[in-house]
Amino acid sequence: MLLMACIAIFFVPGCSKNASDSITTGGSSEGSLADHEGANEVVTASNVNTVTREINAMALDVFSRATRTPSFKAATNITTNLNGDVAGDTSGKASVIGTAVTKMTGILTTGVDYTIVSVFYDFSDDGEMYFGGSLTYKGSVKYNSKSQFESNTITYKGGLKFNGAYSGTEDITTTVKVDSSGNYSFEGTATVTSGGETFTQSFKY
Repeated sequence: MLLMACIAIFFVPGCSKNASDSITTGGSSEGSLADHEGANEVVTASNVNTVTREINAMALDVFSRATRTPSFKAATNITTNLNGDVAGDTSGKASVIGTAVTKMTGILTTGVDYTIVSVFYDFSDDGEMYFGGSLTYKGSVKYNSKSQFESNTITYKGGLKFNGAYSGTEDITTTVKVDSSGNYSFEGTATVTSGGETFTQSFKY
């Protein structure tokens, strides 16, 4: 399960990076996106759920891989910097920078607060959907008194432009919650512009 893979990777205390505290909106102007062949289907009310789920899956996968780009320059014993690139399996990259601060009580880890900024440059894993733009991730991991995982809340905001299977832009805000049993949920809003039309949709699943 994609999200579980993200969590398993990130919940190594100290995996982190440096980033601005600003939350990007209209981030689809950042990064780059070339023209790509494909259906380039217009996003409508009837297919926006499919597109948004694809974007959420991609966003979480990039988050997971971003936590594997540690740069230990200027890192303290509780902060690890991330600074690197997540290569698309088919095309492009997502450049990431950020920090995660591990909170300790004695020798016990009680939580991790993190921020990751990712800028997409013609990024694609499947050769069907390609992305430009940027996302900012913020969240908090909590552990119990035995340093066992209790919960994780990830919020990411920003804007993406995309083409290939579908074509358009989407400004998205998503909150992902994961409990100690590995159950997870997605909730947020997406403002989509495609085919000359713009509409906003809320989602929860």
